[in-house]
Amino acid sequence: MDNLLIGLISAGGEDEGGFKSTTPKALHSLLGMTLLEWAAAAAAGAGAKRLVVAGLDPEAVKTGIPGLSAEVVAAKAKAGNPAAIVQSARKEWAGNAAADVLILPADLPLIPPAVLRNLVSRHRRKKYAGTMLWAESAEIPPSSARIPILEDRGAIPRRVPTGVFVFQAGALDRVLPRAARTGRKGGSDLTAAFGLLAAVGNPVGVVLAPEPEDVRRIQTRFDLGQAADRLRLRKIRDLAEHGVTILSPATTWIDWNVRVGAETVIYPGAVIEGPTIIGRNSRIHPHARIVRSVLGDNVHVLGSSEIEDATVADDVRIGPFARIRMQTSLRAGSRVGNFVEMKKTDFGPGSKAMHLSYLGDSEVGAAANIGAGTITCNYDGVRKNRTVIGAKAFIGSGSELIAPVRIGRGAYVAAGSVITKDVADDALAVARGRQVEKPGWAAVRRAKLQAGKNGGSKS
Repeated sequence: MDNLLIGLISAGGEDEGGFKSTTPKALHSLLGMTLLEWAAAAAAGAGAKRLVVAGLDPEAVKTGIPGLSAEVVAAKAKAGNPAAIVQSARKEWAGNAAADVLILPADLPLIPPAVLRNLVSRHRRKKYAGTMLWAESAEIPPSSARIPILEDRGAIPRRVPTGVFVFQAGALDRVLPRAARTGRKGGSDLTAAFGLLAAVGNPVGVVLAPEPEDVRRIQTRFDLGQAADRLRLRKIRDLAEHGVTILSPATTWIDWNVRVGAETVIYPGAVIEGPTIIGRNSRIHPHARIVRSVLGDNVHVLGSSEIEDATVADDVRIGPFARIRMQTSLRAGSRVGNFVEMKKTDFGPGSKAMHLSYLGDSEVGAAANIGAGTITCNYDGVRKNRTVIGAKAFIGSGSELIAPVRIGRGAYVAAGSVITKDVADDALAVARGRQVEKPGWAAVRRAKLQAGKNGGSKS
């Protein structure tokens, strides 16, 4: 157990007011992940096998960092008091004084796990009681705590604490009560704990962050936006290094938890929100938006289309101006054209719906054709009802299918029909008013109208 690394994430803070929000700062989203998720991922990436989140409601913690392999527990603590936050978590290393505690604020999303790994490695290699991560700063913030004993050793004045520490658990326990009293008089009580360890002869060390921007705290929503830009460009650079072409990095939004296959091209203005997977050799055209979806290989999403919570197989073409949403599945080789919306629809392989249609709560077989203006009328005011269209069925333009209804395999529905009953396989269904033609009627009508107009002008 000596090598146990516990990650302690401080998710509260006195600067919460800078966000002017009823949502805790740590739960605000940044490139598809909460600040809390960023901190948890960084700590886990540094080797922490157990994560303690302090300063947030335990229920918020459960939903705030899903999917991590590390054990996550919540500790109650009053936000804004680092000592109280640490005190609330002490039971997590009780009886294991040789464990190391990595303390990380939740508002440092830019810090790479590699920086934390280096911090922990140096701490252990040098057998320090405490190790602090510092950063270069052109201006020293007024709130930055000073550590006289380190300054006496020649520490560079322009280097300031970042709020990131590694402590040996037993050493931290010894100085924490006194550090809390010191911190309340001004400055940071964790920095005070570090200084107290140094003052009584415990070995301590400092590590300089390679890039000052990586340890910039998120104090305001403007800071959050700036951090999003930096992380977005990191993500785009990583995708480019793995064979993805992003034609305009400055105008493309890609969340951190998006995966894209090689040879795919993403055009300007595209927005891809995660978790989303896009396969190889696909094309995402301008102003398309893809959210929480899985797209296969060789998929073309044309301009201004939106795909949300959907699955798209290989060789599918979508758009322009299409909307695919809410558990829709587009099977291999299918085509969805302009101004088509699908919701909760399983659209069969090779099927086509090319113009101005709505398919909701539907199942469409293979190689079916959905004519322009087709509507599945799925809602009866109480329930959403299902429409089933068989393989190779042909639905004529302007048809309305009143659900629940089933169109058989190979059946034809004549254009303009309103279908209220099931249609058998290979049948033709015609459900529209009979056309009546009256020869010469229009000429007579025009003559009457003109006569009335002339009579009116004489009066």
